[in-house]
Amino acid sequence: MGAIPYTEAMQAALEGFHASGPEHRNCAQTMMAFAAMRLDAPLEVCEIARYLGGGIARQGLICGVLTGTVLALGLKGSSWVVAGSDRAQAPVADPQADLQALFRDFHTEFGGTDCSVLTGCDLSTPEGLAAFRETRGSNTCTRMLTWTMGRLELMLNVR
Repeated sequence: MGAIPYTEAMQAALEGFHASGPEHRNCAQTMMAFAAMRLDAPLEVCEIARYLGGGIARQGLICGVLTGTVLALGLKGSSWVVAGSDRAQAPVADPQADLQALFRDFHTEFGGTDCSVLTGCDLSTPEGLAAFRETRGSNTCTRMLTWTMGRLELMLNVR
């Protein structure tokens, strides 16, 4: 099949985030989907991030965009990426440093790293979850996803 170009992968991943029903992906799964499309990995890998949305099981802890990005970066060089491709071979320069810089810059850009702070919703309650679903976090999550996909693209060093 081959890797999907950056803009198309970003749009397709965001469509999954905005979908409802069984097609919906949480924020962590969305980051995994983006990386899978860019690295020519199967989209089924997104399932490993299913409980990271809402700040890990809707607890409002660390943002699923960030935890999903950590997992997504782990796809680089994994057995899920098509063997023999440039994508499978090119190493990530310094993933620890890259992720630390990402977390610092994310905090600066968005004012925090915890889901409850970023969305202003307590997703562990039915009321908070309903408020979030009504607004999708006032489009905050879409902005965070888009910004972070740009950073992940650089870390993946996809050719």
